[in-house]
Amino acid sequence: MLNLRTLLLNTPQLNIERAKNCRGTIRNVSFGEDRDGVFKQVIAQTKSDSGQGPYKTRIKFYYATQGPLPENPDMWVHCSCPAFLYNNEVALAYHGSSEVITSNGRYPKIKNPMMDAYLCKHLVCILARAKKRKGRNADQQIAKLREMREVAWSRDRGADGINVNTLPKRFRDALKKTTRKTKGKMAPKPKVRKLKNAPRFKKSAGPGVGMIRNRPVYQSPLKISDD
Repeated sequence: MLNLRTLLLNTPQLNIERAKNCRGTIRNVSFGEDRDGVFKQVIAQTKSDSGQGPYKTRIKFYYATQGPLPENPDMWVHCSCPAFLYNNEVALAYHGSSEVITSNGRYPKIKNPMMDAYLCKHLVCILARAKKRKGRNADQQIAKLREMREVAWSRDRGADGINVNTLPKRFRDALKKTTRKTKGKMAPKPKVRKLKNAPRFKKSAGPGVGMIRNRPVYQSPLKISDD
């Protein structure tokens, strides 16, 4: 996932100049958390002075593990404009700063062959105000989300710091069965099962030929000593 400074540095100067001819209105500010962390989501509508739009823009600013929103936060962005659809959506999704929602997910070999991750003019227009907008009861909501995330983290991870939910199902079932049987005691030693119908080796008189279940099998006549 890319941060705010990287996205602005990658944005062409033409998009920044065109953003001055756009008008945006913030519709909603909410808070949430996902696999990438706790975030503030700003939903807005932007419209160009030429009459194009309005377009829906979404920006997520990700918080650090502690403290307020950093000056250079990681960002997730999306816009419903055609420029974002053909130029930016797949490239930003490749870098983890967006998702394939409106496009077909194909490689933009004509519009953006280098997969440059940058912002459209509508996102640039609303970015500064979206970052400053604090939201209602922001500190309390962020603290609550961080606490819930910490509780889920400690519940899903064992003493060795392994996320149990990411293990295959057979390992999760074995771990639950062992925990239920031992109840804090030392885990029992695993039982070794003997294979049924195991192959039986027989020596033969001729060099280089052995027998497995009465069938001849080639064996190398060279002998490797332990010296």
